[in-house]
Amino acid sequence: MYQPIQLLATYHVLASVGAGDTVAVSARVTTVAEEDGSPTHSGRFIAIQRIMTETVQWKVARVSTGEWRVCSGPQFGAYGSDSVTTWQPAGASYLSAGQLADSVYRADPPSHGGVQRTPN
Repeated sequence: MYQPIQLLATYHVLASVGAGDTVAVSARVTTVAEEDGSPTHSGRFIAIQRIMTETVQWKVARVSTGEWRVCSGPQFGAYGSDSVTTWQPAGASYLSAGQLADSVYRADPPSHGGVQRTPN
């Protein structure tokens, strides 16, 4: 039911290419944790706190309100709470992962370089 999800700390847009109401965007993202459902206990989660940087791609589309929304590509966030999550390494938690994300964000704030603006 659950798929691995990562906790996003920062990103840098590398490029975007548009066609019609859809834009393909590539970005370098840095995440600080990965969480997934427990393979052995329903309703429980396993999370690993670590820093990882990779290049990802999304497709985004303009919706009727004029905003851009992701229509395919990776998602970021969290599923559980500390009461139902086993963290690695020992001592890690949602709080420590959030603090690590804040630290990474402050050291390397997001950027939108390489974006080609498309007319509305």
